Amino acid sequence: MNIEQLQYICMVAKTNSITVAAENLFVTQQTISKAINKLEAELGVVLMIRSHKGVQLTDTGKLFVEKARQIVSDFQELYESTYVNSGSNLKGQVRLLQSSYVGHILGSRFLTSMRRQYPKVNVMVEEMLTREMLNRLRKGEEEIALIQTVNHNCGSGYIEDYADWLEWEVLFRDILVACVGANNPLAKKESVSLKELSKYPVAWGDCAHMREILWQDYDVDVQVMINSSNTTLQKNAIQDGAAFSFATELIVHGDSYDTSDLKVLPIKENLRLETLVLKPKGYELNKLQTIVLDELKRTLQKV
Repeated sequence: MNIEQLQYICMVAKTNSITVAAENLFVTQQTISKAINKLEAELGVVLMIRSHKGVQLTDTGKLFVEKARQIVSDFQELYESTYVNSGSNLKGQVRLLQSSYVGHILGSRFLTSMRRQYPKVNVMVEEMLTREMLNRLRKGEEEIALIQTVNHNCGSGYIEDYADWLEWEVLFRDILVACVGANNPLAKKESVSLKELSKYPVAWGDCAHMREILWQDYDVDVQVMINSSNTTLQKNAIQDGAAFSFATELIVHGDSYDTSDLKVLPIKENLRLETLVLKPKGYELNKLQTIVLDELKRTLQKV
């Protein structure tokens, strides 16, 4: 049992809706459903009944939520008295550049935590292509950027190629995997190579960098069927066996990702994914940038 599970079930009880609770808490409906399911499994009880009319607490659930509300209230009071007050006088704006494929890193947990601790600090996230971020940093712009590399390749060359004018720090490491539908012939395998994957079209977000990396380092050209951030569109194509997709160990094992209808396959080439924070060489971060980066690190340590 953890505090997030208690927060989720209290909000669902308050709104009588998993959908509304998810919107209020800046998480997905799947995140809340999985968290409550795990809680019920751990306790061996049914806390709520879900139907087309909404969510209703069982008698056990009502008793549980009554006590959980007090715990959540006490936790929030402790949290705010310790953290929010210490940062409440800080104000300003921090621009954080990011490539489109690090959205799951800059998730709601980080941004919500920043709002709670530093209510007057505005974190403005600006998404752009990796090469555009590198060009801005090369000009000495006093900004910080987040990118991801696959085996040190960022799609615009190896990160070590920029060592003369760029500094970086690894924030997070992950492994890329492949996701296929149950009726895809690849689902019979225990692992898959990039050459095997290239026989099927891919459904992903805006991942032009990934196509460049596969071509540059592995001589693999993938056919793109769906290039959209619409995850429902992607998943439908994968479930139907029409396409596959790339994901990461972090995503597929997280509470917000439903893999019940998918087969997750390790990739034989061992594609190591690293999330890096970049800044111009010699540039000293200001106080607000340091706070934002430290909070991001703390958030990632909890993943």
